[in-house]
Amino acid sequence: MKPSHFITLSIISLLVFSGCHSSKRSLRPGEPLPENATLTQRYDALVDGYGNWSDVTVPVSFVLSSPQRFSISGRAKMIHDESIDISLRMLGFEVGRIYLTVDSVHVMVKPKKVYMSESLAEVSRVFKFSVGNVQDLIMGRPFVLGGSTLSPDTRNLALRFIEGDAWSIMLAPSISSASYGYRVCADNFLEYLVAGYNNGYLTASCGYSAPVNVDGVGVVSPDVDINVVNPKQKIEASITWKWDNARWNEGIESEWTVPRGYKRIKAADVIKNVAQD
Repeated sequence: MKPSHFITLSIISLLVFSGCHSSKRSLRPGEPLPENATLTQRYDALVDGYGNWSDVTVPVSFVLSSPQRFSISGRAKMIHDESIDISLRMLGFEVGRIYLTVDSVHVMVKPKKVYMSESLAEVSRVFKFSVGNVQDLIMGRPFVLGGSTLSPDTRNLALRFIEGDAWSIMLAPSISSASYGYRVCADNFLEYLVAGYNNGYLTASCGYSAPVNVDGVGVVSPDVDINVVNPKQKIEASITWKWDNARWNEGIESEWTVPRGYKRIKAADVIKNVAQD
């Protein structure tokens, strides 16, 4: 079996056997789905819920469970398709910063006076993602890798029912050795993103809680569970957004400057430096 076929079958299996999250609410943006809705009707209802936005400032918290364990909260500033700027704080003081742009990734750890700067191309050499893809991923919106959020105009999608009214979206991979797809729950909200690379060498998944609907913006997920596994390491993390306290479309700006007096370190050393504080 070709590696690409193996990966596709593996992704489909993961999507089929990932059961729906239990939740207190279900969400169907726009008009209610008709009984026995077709896949096309379900897809259109899903993507119609994703409205436009230009920028957002929102409180966020992170929990890293593996390879080391720590938790931290902060505030994120995101400019759509341009940047993600997350200030990490303890007791009201900034202790770290994550800054992602269309071409770079920067991380600063203040107590250790160290920072990392890498090109986005280097960080995304396995899955060629954009900053807009990362925004969609952490907000709970499906996307085309290297492209934009799924919409009624997105082409080359394979839709199929996989369990009752739950269904999946498979996309043509951007590289032959990779495959990825989405599971949509019976209540018609995005539940999982699953991706695989190089015959199981790397697998990644994101699980999403039931979304909330923000006026003028559309649906976003409050909780994201992230799992990444390769032969050498397993990463487990979760993100919780306080969308009720978010400020949208205010014309914010952000920038990165190299911190004076800080030592530059490798990407692999960032988690170790953060977890030690």
